[in-house]
Amino acid sequence: MRLLSLSEASIQPRTNLRKSHWTLCSLKKAARQNVAPEIIKRITQIIDTGLIELKDDFKIYWNNNQIAKLIPGSDYLNPQIQLIIDEMIENSEKSRLHNYLQNWINDKIETELKSLIDLKNVKDNNSEKVNHYVARFSTNVFETWFLGLEQRLGQSLGRRLAHAALEHQEYFLNNSSATSPSNRDLKSWSYNRLDWQTRGLGGYSKLDDEEEVRLLIEHPASAPICSGLLTSAWEKATRKRHRFVWSQSSKEGLILTLNLDHKELPNPFQQIPVWPNSDNDSVNNDLTEESWEDLSVESLGIWSIMNERKMIVHRDLILRFEEFCLPYISSIESGRQDIEWPLKDSQRRLWWTAAADSMRESHFDSGLHILVSRPEDWIGIGRRHLSMNGLGSVQSAEAFDSHGGVKISLENTFHPALSGGVLLACWERAHGRRGKLKCSFNSDSVILFLSSSVEIAN
Repeated sequence: MRLLSLSEASIQPRTNLRKSHWTLCSLKKAARQNVAPEIIKRITQIIDTGLIELKDDFKIYWNNNQIAKLIPGSDYLNPQIQLIIDEMIENSEKSRLHNYLQNWINDKIETELKSLIDLKNVKDNNSEKVNHYVARFSTNVFETWFLGLEQRLGQSLGRRLAHAALEHQEYFLNNSSATSPSNRDLKSWSYNRLDWQTRGLGGYSKLDDEEEVRLLIEHPASAPICSGLLTSAWEKATRKRHRFVWSQSSKEGLILTLNLDHKELPNPFQQIPVWPNSDNDSVNNDLTEESWEDLSVESLGIWSIMNERKMIVHRDLILRFEEFCLPYISSIESGRQDIEWPLKDSQRRLWWTAAADSMRESHFDSGLHILVSRPEDWIGIGRRHLSMNGLGSVQSAEAFDSHGGVKISLENTFHPALSGGVLLACWERAHGRRGKLKCSFNSDSVILFLSSSVEIAN
């Protein structure tokens, strides 16, 4: 067999390509004439009946057949539709189906993916009764903060956090338009499952449903929070109270065990922050885009930002956790005790101090790199370390001494103790020495004073 000459090599493939292209076009034309009418008929049926569903694999099904899948869009709340359809269909029919599915998924997001909408819009504009204010936490930072809080208060707080989560979920389901679980089939809890996925809480399934119910929580973001939330959902579905315990041998999963409890408990009541609540309805779209641009969905119920797993926590849950802790607090066992709060309740002051100091330590130890050359730099620091996680925003900053002391005005504060702890860690990282925190309230904002803990001579 001889080698082709250069001229033959350049001509022969082109000739074959033209023949192959002509043949393929002819086949497609014939197939389109025979198959396309049936597919167009089915597109019409899909649009007219609306009998489609989004499954856990992020694909849209009609009659158990895949017709489209979700792909990343401009941000986490605006996914795009990619059709799973034969390329022979005319573009006009593709556009008709695509537009219908895009509108369908947009409506579904607005009604079912409530938690992430809350984070993007800061709060629910249509509800005064349910506080939807949420923040985004690293699961590792939250766990470190929680363990630090236990250490400082000298108490085990897991049950109190779990009961706070249960009460929070019950109040939320009772007083919002969210769809509540209505039966014992966990697979039918579409809203609740999507809510867990968007909050980054993990997933769940049922192991046993006998006299003792056992549920499996896979990759829980927080064992106490996930146990309390799932217990509340089960109580809502069965309309009966349950005692619950959980056992966890690894981070991959825990077993939640439920037993009937015949106690009559009152419905939860509304929690109102004790600090000036300046939450507004404005949305910084640039900040929203920036805070989610590195989003990576690893699996159902697990997502991360810059390779760090995150979860969404409602402020209402933190407020209830605080209230569950207060009756048992008498002192701080370890950590700092010199943080000043404008609070009359001495037990609340202790909780805030322990919470702020634990948050300071967890952020300080994460190795933050903070540069401050003038007071206005604190606006950018607040944007990066507070606003992008829903913890509040620095509206203004001004120096009050010549050694780095700064007065910061906060708005939309998730919780002064948590936000204050983060900023105190930033101050200590920037100045390389121990700082102190003092807080005051005015009519519509939280004021923080950050300065050196020891007096420095001029």
